[in-house]
Amino acid sequence: ATIGTALNADPVAYDVDAAWPGDSSYASSSDSGTFTVTKADQAAMAITSPTSGGFGQTLPISYSGGSGTGAVTFGASGACALAASGTDVTITSGSGTCTVTGGKAADTNYNAVTATPSSFSVGQASQTALAIDSPNAGTYGQLLDITTTGGSGTGAVTYDAGSSTACAIESGK
Repeated sequence: ATIGTALNADPVAYDVDAAWPGDSSYASSSDSGTFTVTKADQAAMAITSPTSGGFGQTLPISYSGGSGTGAVTFGASGACALAASGTDVTITSGSGTCTVTGGKAADTNYNAVTATPSSFSVGQASQTALAIDSPNAGTYGQLLDITTTGGSGTGAVTYDAGSSTACAIESGK
């Protein structure tokens, strides 16, 4: 016999009576017993993405597995944080490891399951293009200020005149 029932609580015990009236060859028979129906374990669950990312990126979290209708929740640690959506991870550092965790809650038929976490190394973000805005001309002996736009982050901009003999960089001026 197959039993199909939704469980609404912890294990449920069922009493069963069986009877056979007998026939011309065999005597009647009966028995009774109890069986317990419990929640099933969910299918294994694993975090499948993201598997890489760079500083400042917000990436969707994907998973496989799990069973039933329980709520799915995620967490993040290391060089990342769970975004306000609860389903995305934001890379918070240009180096280190991001670990994404998750799980699926129990429902009426299945126990809760914890996902196999995913850990990956994060990288630095690409900077916006750096451009020298000025000077574009000067007179011999004139001290010119160099200005730039673009770039990202907090690193210092450095200058180099290369192999030029027409100009030199004077630090701090």
